[in-house]
Amino acid sequence: MEDLKRPFIQATINCFMTMMQVEPDVKDPNASFEIDPSHIVTSLDLVGGHLKIHTALCLSREAAQIIVETTLAEGSTVTEEELCDAIGEVINIIGGNVKGFLRDHQLDLTIPSTTSGNTSIESIPENLDRFAIAFDLPDVGEFTLFVGRESDED
Repeated sequence: MEDLKRPFIQATINCFMTMMQVEPDVKDPNASFEIDPSHIVTSLDLVGGHLKIHTALCLSREAAQIIVETTLAEGSTVTEEELCDAIGEVINIIGGNVKGFLRDHQLDLTIPSTTSGNTSIESIPENLDRFAIAFDLPDVGEFTLFVGRESDED
């Protein structure tokens, strides 16, 4: 799984540098798989050949609001639906960056799914090879990226 950590870390940094001109700090590259039930969770899969990579981004509603407001015109108000759509786009950008780093696998992205109030990450089953990376985004807050890999190759 170490071969996937670096692309996911770099893809996440690239995403926030592009969107907000702020570089997230890797707080814990071996974070636990715990989710605060009040957080927003957005997920998607990268699929290609014998490989399927499940990804999920978990962050507080406050952090999500700051991220979205930073990318909109000043004074804009954001509905719950728009907030979920915008955070879904964040995981989509991260997934697209990872896809570029892993070109040899010819991965395709699924459509992001975003929910709030989850107490687990159903899209990343416990029986998979998986890891979590905690980040700190200056002036925004912490968020965690969860990754699980399944492969029908040995």
